[in-house]
Amino acid sequence: MRVWGEEELHILVEFIKDSLSTQHIYIRGAIQCLLLKALINLADTKCVTIFNVANVLGAFSSSESLKRGTYLWQTTVSWLSSFVSKEIAENFVSLYSSHAMKTEPGNSMTISTTVLARILLLLWDAKLIPITKQGDNKALEIYLFKLVDCFQNCDKRLYSSEDTQENAFKILVNILQESDSFQNTSDDHTKEMILSIIEASLNGIMVFMMRKLESASHLRDYDAIHFYMSSLDTFSKHLRLVSIIVRHLENLQKKSLDIYLGEHVVHPIRTYFSCSILAWISKIVRKNSNVSSLDQVIAKQKILVENIIINKNLNYVLAREDTDTILTRDLHNLWGHVTSECIQNSWSMFALYLEMYHETGTRLTILAAIEYILNEALVALEISGAGALVSVMEVMKYIMPHIVTTDSLQLVSKFMTLSWKLTFEMRKTEMFWKTIRSFVWMAFQKDSMINETLKPCLKQYANDIFSHGDSVAGLPNVLVNQLNREVIKSGIHILEPFLEIIVEAVTFGPVHRRDQRAINETSDYIESFGKEISSALLLKNNSHVDNEVRAVGIGLLLDMTCSLTCHQMVVQIVERLVEKDKSASARRSRYFGDSYLHRLKHRVLQSVLILEPSLTVDECTKLKTWLCDSLLGDSHQPSVRYQQEWLLVRILHCHTKLRSTIWDVFSQAAEKRVGSLCSFISVVYQLARILSHDQESFLDRSLQEILPWTMGQNFNIRLYAQVALHNLLKLCEVKGYNQLIEKYKVVQTSLNVSLQQSNALKNVAKLTEDFYFSVFHPVQHFSLQTIFTDLPRLANITKEEWIPLSIFKSKAHLPSLMEVPLENKDQMLSQFKTPAWILKSSGGLDEEEDCIKTVHDNVQKKIIPWRSMVSQYNTSQSTPRANRTLSGGLVVVASLIDKLPNLGGLSRTCEVFGVDEYVIGSLKYIEDKQFQSLSVTAEKWINILEVKPHLLPEYLKNMKRNGYKVVGAEQTANSVSLVNMVFPGKSILLLGNEKGGIPANLLPLLDICVEVPQHGMEVAVRQVLEEMKVLFEENQKDVNMTVAGDASYLSGVHLRHAALERNKRCLLAYLYNRLKKIRQMRWEFGIVLPPEIRANLCEPEVQWFVNYNKSLATYMKSIADSGGLNLTQFMQPPKSLYVEVRCLEDYGKLQLEDGEIVLLKKNTQHLLPRTQCELLIRQGILEHITS
Repeated sequence: MRVWGEEELHILVEFIKDSLSTQHIYIRGAIQCLLLKALINLADTKCVTIFNVANVLGAFSSSESLKRGTYLWQTTVSWLSSFVSKEIAENFVSLYSSHAMKTEPGNSMTISTTVLARILLLLWDAKLIPITKQGDNKALEIYLFKLVDCFQNCDKRLYSSEDTQENAFKILVNILQESDSFQNTSDDHTKEMILSIIEASLNGIMVFMMRKLESASHLRDYDAIHFYMSSLDTFSKHLRLVSIIVRHLENLQKKSLDIYLGEHVVHPIRTYFSCSILAWISKIVRKNSNVSSLDQVIAKQKILVENIIINKNLNYVLAREDTDTILTRDLHNLWGHVTSECIQNSWSMFALYLEMYHETGTRLTILAAIEYILNEALVALEISGAGALVSVMEVMKYIMPHIVTTDSLQLVSKFMTLSWKLTFEMRKTEMFWKTIRSFVWMAFQKDSMINETLKPCLKQYANDIFSHGDSVAGLPNVLVNQLNREVIKSGIHILEPFLEIIVEAVTFGPVHRRDQRAINETSDYIESFGKEISSALLLKNNSHVDNEVRAVGIGLLLDMTCSLTCHQMVVQIVERLVEKDKSASARRSRYFGDSYLHRLKHRVLQSVLILEPSLTVDECTKLKTWLCDSLLGDSHQPSVRYQQEWLLVRILHCHTKLRSTIWDVFSQAAEKRVGSLCSFISVVYQLARILSHDQESFLDRSLQEILPWTMGQNFNIRLYAQVALHNLLKLCEVKGYNQLIEKYKVVQTSLNVSLQQSNALKNVAKLTEDFYFSVFHPVQHFSLQTIFTDLPRLANITKEEWIPLSIFKSKAHLPSLMEVPLENKDQMLSQFKTPAWILKSSGGLDEEEDCIKTVHDNVQKKIIPWRSMVSQYNTSQSTPRANRTLSGGLVVVASLIDKLPNLGGLSRTCEVFGVDEYVIGSLKYIEDKQFQSLSVTAEKWINILEVKPHLLPEYLKNMKRNGYKVVGAEQTANSVSLVNMVFPGKSILLLGNEKGGIPANLLPLLDICVEVPQHGMEVAVRQVLEEMKVLFEENQKDVNMTVAGDASYLSGVHLRHAALERNKRCLLAYLYNRLKKIRQMRWEFGIVLPPEIRANLCEPEVQWFVNYNKSLATYMKSIADSGGLNLTQFMQPPKSLYVEVRCLEDYGKLQLEDGEIVLLKKNTQHLLPRTQCELLIRQGILEHITS
């Protein structure tokens, strides 16, 4: 149904412009795409005009959503053609293009040039307006020729309307920008025609530009000049237009030089304009330096720059005119921009000059003034701030390699400190990435990296970049990509002094906060839509930027392994990686799945696996010792343990003399940590499979070492040993080792019988069907695909750690002859799924949680009713209510009870005590989550009957006719205590309402009344209320008698009234005390009360608690500048930020602020941030360990 009219479209425009601006750019683009789809589906085309539609379509960003050539653009084109006629399109274009050029000033309808350009292109692509003239229809060419007509003979038409030319120029530039297609196909006739018309009128446009240069006379011309310069940049991107622009450069340069260097005083804004044009000319000549017609222009630009340096005018500051001495606030800001950009243009021309002549001796005279340039660079940053930062750093890129003196080094250090500070002050702006790239390119280039005096500074900045990379996604990518480019140009040896940077790169990757993970997951979801969401094509998805850093780092490691002279670099990196793992493990040996420590260990082992083929036997000996100590000492996550075992297998496979040492580890494992034997059994099994020499003797020793553990006490080790022994004996049969077969024949027979027992079959099947025991080959599957894609997936590590091969292909520089292949020859690992035992063991690992499962003596046993049923019963009928038969036992009637948790708890009680039937007010109650949370599926196994409260009298009468006695739970004058009650054989227990009890109309139907002996405040309150009721009624009688004239009753009235007042004060004190308790609970339990407490509150008290919550939240938000202060966080002044606690019950996973997940199990102890466990301590889930 079409529901969006003109008002809704206006709201949509405002929403896009205002509300979306703060969203993540990738998600913002997707939202715009979906809003555009909604517009197409919901807009009522009968109620809106093409003017309304044009304004809405103009609000969508071309760089994020509505880009020509995308699927969404084509969808919009089809939509427009479905309701816009050719006549309406032509009238719209004629009206608004004329209005935009101010030929019809009386028209009150306004439309921006950007919107007009977009709707024109959409209408043309929809074939509502033809490109060339067809019959009587007006064509695109006609509109464009009319648009550029004002530029024809521009040098001779001195009195032509400047407003018309100005607006025509804006429309033309916007049309050219909007016509850029995402696909950039060669058969884009619309784009070709637009370029042809601009090409024909470009001479006039350049004359118009020179005229504007001569007429600029006020600071308010700044915005117009800024648009002119951006337009020149747009023109220069098209080769067809550059050839015409080049013909006008000499005249444009001459006029600009006359203004910039002329003796006559001109307005500063004109000097700024001329300086901007000269900087733009430098860019043009740099890109087209081989064009012979530009020789004179290039020579003049060269002389200009040299004169600026010789005359020491790099930071030339414009002088204000007398009329500019008193400026408004806006004009004062404009003056700051003008001054800053003038200095920026000077440094930009200087940087381009150095770039053009950096291989010649021409710049030697310039570089002789290094100290002056360094001082001027500092002055430029102090005057212009971040505005000139990029241009100044471009110059410094060529200056820094020539720093040799101590004084110059101090200036460089000061400059880099200031530029680093200014760069990070721009972190929230669009200029940040351009600036940080310039900083990295300046600092990390070959000449700077080999400069001994600069190396300490570069290492410090690299560390800062990686430390900030945890919070600024994509920052380390800039550094590693620059290093990669330098390696491609200069070789891997250039990184020898910076090995710590490579170690940081291959282990980089923070544990993202929950909000960042949500953004990454949303971005991946958006990307999966492909062409349907234009932002997935127009914008880069940054959810994998951390993986790109590691991929580039791995590429650098592979470069080292391919170089015969880089062996020592490889050894040093392995040592640094091992030390990084040891230092992290020393701080915290136990860790949880997907925690930072888990990821760090995983990345370290991935990198060591890559480097292992380049290590010698002595170096592998050290590596083997580290691996064995790690397996013996700690219990690891599956992904870590897999890689440790794999690395150990490869070392023992390549170095024969180390194989015998593996047997010593078996005895050490029995003493240090018996659970580690599972890993060593796996290592021996894998190694025995792949050996080609001395396999028979190694198999014999393996069988001897593993055999005793097949009868071990530990279930996991026994299972691993039995399966490994069984498979090794099969391998002996395949290889034809008859002596071994005969030697272990009895063992094999016994093992076959043992493994075929029903209890063992399932666990054996799980282990043998695991990829690691079935298809994984430590040599054949040694590839980047296995290490970075298949193994992380099969080990169930988070997807954030998977590095697809596409990232290696696109981002990393992989050498042609690598020690490690890119892909596997077969795809067998890709076909396997994550083993079930790994999925079950996600979370913290205990001492013996190394393998498939842990067997305990005492386990909680849950009753599964259908297991004992006959197989022919249909277990899908989860409740026997359909076949209602009563055996004459107890029937519980709870139709009067309102609260669902109470009903759910009663159903559980009825199941446990074998109640014959459970009666409730509605069967819909059992579908509610509140009911089910306490019933624990009891409703599936008892008879439940629905009886509405108003039908209870009839139901009770019928049951009484069938011989049942009705027992009511109510306090009456003749009620019997539950302690002394003997229930009849056929009984109905009628429960009253939580507040009102059993209604008066049902009391006559009761055969027996039973009451539960009560103790506590509630009974006392009821007694007081009953007493007050009696006193009040008696007083009313005596008051009536007193009014009638009998004064003898007056003293009794006063006495009873005093008693009433006293009781009222007591009740108010009681209620006030309850409110104080409720208020205290807010501070102890937080905004949500435990169910058992909330159930004891009346509705007004619950509402008071909610209102108190709101008041407290409002107050806490108002008392701090940074969004509020949580007053409930610390009930006592904290002495430390962390607190040691013991878990009193099974709570589950607790995610900390840094993203780490802690598993809170009963009786476990943890050191946690006080801020995150204070509330759990007050709730009784955790206990503070004070000693």
